[in-house]
Amino acid sequence: MTQERSDSNNVASLLEKIIQDHPSSPALIAPDGECLSYEKLGQIVDRVGRILQSLNISKTDTVAVMLPNGMEMAAAFLGISCHAICAPLNPGFRSHCQLSSLGWHQKLPRLDWAAQPRLLFGPTCFP
Repeated sequence: MTQERSDSNNVASLLEKIIQDHPSSPALIAPDGECLSYEKLGQIVDRVGRILQSLNISKTDTVAVMLPNGMEMAAAFLGISCHAICAPLNPGFRSHCQLSSLGWHQKLPRLDWAAQPRLLFGPTCFP
């Protein structure tokens, strides 16, 4: 993980410390036994950060994430949370394609204007 996120006591800095201390330890374990190490999780977090940065998404922007429960959702949530404000959505609400074609941002519950998501991160977005 990049050093720019380790300047305070937040999710990113805590995750970075664990990655440094225990890189090969399991970070996420799926019900089927698939395991993701902290080192691999750190790579995913960095990759998500590069994607968000390329889209000019900053730490003060809200990113909605809509993925089924599981390892990908957990990794995406952590990746987004380390670089922006993450707003997880229930994937049963509507499919990604339906939301995109219907103006997904208009279908979300009323949120404070400052919290309106700038990006929907869904199944086709996961790196």
